[in-house]
Amino acid sequence: MDKLSWSYIVSFFLVIMAAVLAISYTGEREELDHYLEVQVKEGDSLWKIADEYKEYDNMSHSEFVKWVQERNNLQSLVVKPGETIVIPIEKNKYYNAEYLANKE
Repeated sequence: MDKLSWSYIVSFFLVIMAAVLAISYTGEREELDHYLEVQVKEGDSLWKIADEYKEYDNMSHSEFVKWVQERNNLQSLVVKPGETIVIPIEKNKYYNAEYLANKE
């Protein structure tokens, strides 16, 4: 094969890889868009956040922590103040519950 053929083959594979990465990245973000984002405060831990939002989901603390760790690509259980993380609480359910609680 000549150099021109190799450049076409390499270009084709680079375009395919870029397309696959773009699709997988946007798919993950869209999936998380309907979940609540919270900002980590001083003294917070994933376990404490799980306890704070336990009334809005049906998960155990360990399931909650595992979900948060996986979806936020956290390498450890440590979160730092100021970080924003996605938690497994649907925005609609949370805001509807807050609205009803404030109305009473």
